[in-house]
Amino acid sequence: MLGTPFGVRDSLLGAGSSQQVPQNVQAVDPAFAAAENQRKLGHPEAAEWAFDAIARQARAEGDTKRQARALLAKGGCQLREFRYANTLSTYEQVQQLAEKIGDVGMRGIAALNIASVHFQLDDLPTALRDVQSSIQILTGSSRPDALVKAFMLQGELKIEMGKTDEAIRSFHKAINLAQHIDDHRAESQVWYHLGESLLNVHRLAEAQAALTESYRLRVLDHDESLPITRAHLAELELAKGNFATALKRLDAVLAG
Repeated sequence: MLGTPFGVRDSLLGAGSSQQVPQNVQAVDPAFAAAENQRKLGHPEAAEWAFDAIARQARAEGDTKRQARALLAKGGCQLREFRYANTLSTYEQVQQLAEKIGDVGMRGIAALNIASVHFQLDDLPTALRDVQSSIQILTGSSRPDALVKAFMLQGELKIEMGKTDEAIRSFHKAINLAQHIDDHRAESQVWYHLGESLLNVHRLAEAQAALTESYRLRVLDHDESLPITRAHLAELELAKGNFATALKRLDAVLAG
């Protein structure tokens, strides 16, 4: 949740899950680790139940931060089951708890996840308002990684709304920030989604440049998402009318 069911919406879901339950939290909290394992095994209902149990226990103990973390993870499980009303309610609870304890990063992540829900519901104006709120909250916070995703979602939304040049500026804000925090994996993800978006609006030369940069970074990082970039480079060649090159690229994807 910070992140995503795919485009940027799904990337946010996937990212969100890991950000909801950071590795350092799992290391010292076996209950969180067990719940996260259920999610990774593809059991969102069991994971949701486990995170809810953690939240209820934390509330009883007066541990608001742990309660908010558990609810953030619970919302991610609900979203994977497309239970949008429940998800929004859960994230709103997280926002309230985060504001209560002054956790700016968590409040911004909850706002970003709310934006991603409205994006999946195709309520683009509300999603854009929410993501702009998350950017405002996250700017200057201790979660620049989440801010990268917020700018990326803003770019995706603006593409959908036909504001291509504004979208490109949002994507490049995400790229610049990812470079600043030296997060090559996040940078490659932004380049990929920029390229995908430009391909969808048939700006092929710019799409090729973005996808090629994503490919370069993913090769260097041995990123498991590399085949997805290869597939979109094949789609790009097809859009350019280079059928032989497109087939060659697709064969390389299928060959692994």
